[in-house]
Amino acid sequence: MNRARLQGWCRAWVLLLAVLGWPLAVWSQAVEAPSGLQLQQAEQRLGQDAWQPVTLPLQWRAGQAERIELRLSLTLQAQPQGLWALRFDRLPTEHELLVNGERVSGREIGRRPALPRTVSSRWISVPSGLLKAGPNEILLRADLHRAAAGLSAPWVGPAEQLEPLDRQTRWWRESLPYAMNLAVSGLALFTLLVWWLRRDERLMGFFGLLMLIVSLRNLAYYGEASAQPSMLGSLGFFLAQGTAVALIVAFAGVASQPVPHGRRLRLVGLVWGLYALAGVAAALGRRLDELRIWMYPLAITLTAWSVWRLWSLVRRMPPWPRRVIEAALALLLLSAGHDYLFYAGWLSADDGFWLPYLTPVLMAGVSLVLLRRFVHALEVAERHGEELEQRVAERTRDLQTANAAKTRFIAAASHDLRQPVASIGLLAGLMREREDIDAGQRSLLDRLAASAQALERLLKGLLDLSRFDAGQVESRPRAVPLQALVDSVLADEAAAAQGRGLRLRARVGGWTVQADPVLLEQILRNLVGNAVRHTASGGVLVSARRRGAALLLQVWDTGVGIAPERQAQVFEEFVQLEPGQGHAGGLGLGLALVQRAATLMQTQVQLRSTPGRGSCFGLLLPLAGAPPAPAAPQRLSVRHLGGRRMVVVDDDDTLRETLRLRLERWGALVQAYRDLGSLQAALARGAVNEAPALLLTDQRLPDGDSRAVVNCLAARHGGVPVLVITGDTAPADLAALEALGWPVLHKPFGTDALFSAVVAALRR
Repeated sequence: MNRARLQGWCRAWVLLLAVLGWPLAVWSQAVEAPSGLQLQQAEQRLGQDAWQPVTLPLQWRAGQAERIELRLSLTLQAQPQGLWALRFDRLPTEHELLVNGERVSGREIGRRPALPRTVSSRWISVPSGLLKAGPNEILLRADLHRAAAGLSAPWVGPAEQLEPLDRQTRWWRESLPYAMNLAVSGLALFTLLVWWLRRDERLMGFFGLLMLIVSLRNLAYYGEASAQPSMLGSLGFFLAQGTAVALIVAFAGVASQPVPHGRRLRLVGLVWGLYALAGVAAALGRRLDELRIWMYPLAITLTAWSVWRLWSLVRRMPPWPRRVIEAALALLLLSAGHDYLFYAGWLSADDGFWLPYLTPVLMAGVSLVLLRRFVHALEVAERHGEELEQRVAERTRDLQTANAAKTRFIAAASHDLRQPVASIGLLAGLMREREDIDAGQRSLLDRLAASAQALERLLKGLLDLSRFDAGQVESRPRAVPLQALVDSVLADEAAAAQGRGLRLRARVGGWTVQADPVLLEQILRNLVGNAVRHTASGGVLVSARRRGAALLLQVWDTGVGIAPERQAQVFEEFVQLEPGQGHAGGLGLGLALVQRAATLMQTQVQLRSTPGRGSCFGLLLPLAGAPPAPAAPQRLSVRHLGGRRMVVVDDDDTLRETLRLRLERWGALVQAYRDLGSLQAALARGAVNEAPALLLTDQRLPDGDSRAVVNCLAARHGGVPVLVITGDTAPADLAALEALGWPVLHKPFGTDALFSAVVAALRR
């Protein structure tokens, strides 16, 4: 329900309160008379006094008398036929009613009841045989026991004539207030449910509990209107009234917020405790009805005080709802005063209680106002949530834009760096193979090669990151034996560990896991490499332990450790917790790649670390069956291409010349060209008159790309094996290369990587 509709409902309820609430209570007493006989003249005797004429209805105030007798005379022209009835609007519960000496209702007076009260709408059947032609005597004895009571003028006549009166009166005085209070009890449960789900709404909680107690008390009263009340039941009614008054005080306190919460609760507890102690004491002394007479003014006073506390809220409302609520609160106090006077015996017995009619309408109106306030708060929260979502979406777009810009920057910068780095690595390898250099020159070349390898690792990390961002990395799980994989990784890191005085150990057993071998090797290499670089003493251990149907693969080290508040940062890109280590510390990409590779394999990286004692990275992998037969290892130490013809196309002069020298050193016959135009010119003059065994071409050329080069050569010699060399890392470029299906060698690359790529391309 939207705000405007709920506001309309609230106004409708408040208007219904003003128009119908109080008139319902008054109109319930005005019932159309049937065509029967109402006995209004009677004789009354109090105790042992003489009979005195009285006019019905009668009302006795508390303490006025303990026992009364009434004698009514009924003269009939003829003996009635069929069932007759007596009907009283009010009749004391402890009574004895005799018609011509025969008891037709009640019991013998003298047995003291627990707690008598006056009930309404009493129907008493009178057999026709008890009535006779001429004078008939109806004798009523009632034991009041110092409680307020009353007697209405009875209707007497044939049952079929009195039945409409009884049905109409019961509807006005019992069924209608019962239905109203039943509806309010349901609304109270809904209000309490709202409070239960949102505990901050204490105002709704107090008022919902107040509605529930008051409505249930009224329901119990009307549901047992003709029953004999017990002492416990009457005490329950009294305590319910005290609880309602205490909650009214609490509701006023919560709404106005003038005192601290603890002090407010103490005040509520004091009010309820006063009612409880007084009620129990009076019930034990059988004076509960008298106590209710005396406690009623206190309840009215506390209610009036609560209304006054609520005035600060009411006066801030718009004019017309403020006037209606003012009228409603005034009617509430007026009705409370009326019901007190009626209960105490100061009003006519034909009158009735007003509050059972007024309180349901009033509470429903207030609860709807509270719900309107609650819905308004939800609308504000939703609006703020939408604004927050919009800001998050804008921030996400900004981050995506920034990330794309970062990727483009890395791709552009790394592409320009890859060309010279690849050349440096290949030239350093060629220089080291010369036999005419001395020891000092060889040492310098070793340092140059080490620097080139470090720079190559950094650029390779950027390339791998770009491939993950482009979505070009797929997980192809299969059975992978761990021992061989771990031994290979530790062998590559052995020299670095030995140089730092560290021990490398592995305890993985003969387990086989279901994983992508390339991604798993990348994860292990990064984890072990990080562990070696960040450990000054001790060692690194790779272990594997079974966890049900999975295997927990862990890398332990005795390094510097990671502080708890920084452990989440180590998986971010370009984060170095120990800056100033040069390229020995990496670029902060290793663990970012580990996280992405693990996510691609549908697992997570676990991290436990203690500063100063070391770290443990773990990976949970599913166990697999028997691994496939290991392939025969390729021996790359003998590098000879056996006079194969190859064509190299690259626009970087240094790299092109280095590739030519490197391939020729391995025995290949190489023709190198700068761009597509140079190749076309060579083909035109017949310089490339034989189909080459392999075409090595750069992806990007000044006048074309790798596809144009392949098409140009294929037009003369048909299909030729291709190896594409590229330094591109942009996601779109990587996706385009993946779509071609040709083998790709990413710059920078070392001698081993070049030879492996050439051999693999020749075998395709």
